[in-house]
Amino acid sequence: MIETRFERKWVVQNTYISQLISALKVSNFEFSKHHNSRWVNSIYYDDMFNNSVYQNLNGDQKKQKVRLRWYGEKKILNPRLEIKNKNMFLTTKIIKKIFFSSKYPDSKILLDINDQVKSISPLLINYSPKTSTHYYRHYFISKNKKIRATIDEKIYYLSINNLKIDLFQKKDFNLILELKYNKIHDDYVRKNFSNNNSLRISKNSKFINSFFF
Repeated sequence: MIETRFERKWVVQNTYISQLISALKVSNFEFSKHHNSRWVNSIYYDDMFNNSVYQNLNGDQKKQKVRLRWYGEKKILNPRLEIKNKNMFLTTKIIKKIFFSSKYPDSKILLDINDQVKSISPLLINYSPKTSTHYYRHYFISKNKKIRATIDEKIYYLSINNLKIDLFQKKDFNLILELKYNKIHDDYVRKNFSNNNSLRISKNSKFINSFFF
C-alpha cells in the first residue's frame, strides 16, 4: 500500500493538553474527536552511517525514514514496516506487513523482524533498529472532513543496541501537534491555520529526538 499526503508537525511547549484540544475545536477547521485515543509505538531503522538521521539534521529537501509501527501495548503485535519518503512537507509512505511467530521470546522477535526488513528491499540490507518511540495519541478531524489532526502526549524514547532494547526511558513532556491532509488541500490549510499566540510551537521530529533527546 502507498499513501501520499502533506504532514505538518509542531512541538507545543508549556501547554496543557486540554488547552490544545480547545484551540483545535475553536480553530477555523472546527476539529472534533475522530476516533479513540491509543498508544502508538515505532522502532526506527537506519544504516551503519545513520544517513536517515543526517538527512534530517542537514535539512535535506528529500529524505527517507524507515520504521516498524504497531498500536496498543508496548509488546510488538501486528506490526507493519513503513518506508516514508519526504520531499519538503509532502510524504509518500510505503507500507508492508510484517509477520513473526508469537512463540518467539521477546529477545528473538527483533532478530526475526530484522531479517524480514532486509528481505523486503535490497536497499535495506544494511539497516538495523536503532531507537524506539512510544506515545499516547489523540485523533481529530475537521468539520469538512478534509483535515486530520493528532496530538501526542506521554512521549518517551528507548535506545536499541545489538537488537536489544534499553530499559531506560528518555521522557519528553512536550505535546506534539500534527496536521495531515491530501496535497490538494495545502493552500486551504495554509490560509486557514493561524497559530494561537498563547501556544509556543516549533518544528519537531520524534525520529531525531529518539537519537539525541
